[in-house]
Amino acid sequence: MLRGDRVSWEEVSSWARSGNADLMGAAFQALMSRTDIIDGVEGDRFIVTYLIFIIEGRGGSAEIFQLPPYIAAHEIARVYKHWHEHASPPDDNLKYIRNELSRLYASGDEKQRRRVVDGALEHIFEEASCRPDFEDWKDSPLLAGAIDEAMEWIRGRP
Repeated sequence: MLRGDRVSWEEVSSWARSGNADLMGAAFQALMSRTDIIDGVEGDRFIVTYLIFIIEGRGGSAEIFQLPPYIAAHEIARVYKHWHEHASPPDDNLKYIRNELSRLYASGDEKQRRRVVDGALEHIFEEASCRPDFEDWKDSPLLAGAIDEAMEWIRGRP
């Protein structure tokens, strides 16, 4: 895919569903750079699915469209804050992100937990209006710890 190439939603969608890290990366790049090919709901869901795929460390096989897991976590924070600002609650995409971050944190090793807290939650919580979205995490001691860590970073910022 070269800059300026015309691609259809059907083509991008097939890349998104491929399970191939490079094709998924190409779909992500296409969706992030060209709004005229996006099928709103399916495109938005793929963006989150792809970023989660990368945060989990499953994008390591990519040779062309490499995205480091911490950058994916920062991107998911940016996407979350943007969608939160423009959403009419309740928003299924925001809930999907929260559920996936919860799953990643609960099932992950220490590296993955750091990506969730340091890469995503800390930056989501920079926007105070996003914090109440994670209130139900306080019901789980494990997830409450993630919130506490992220908020500790927020309180320590100048």
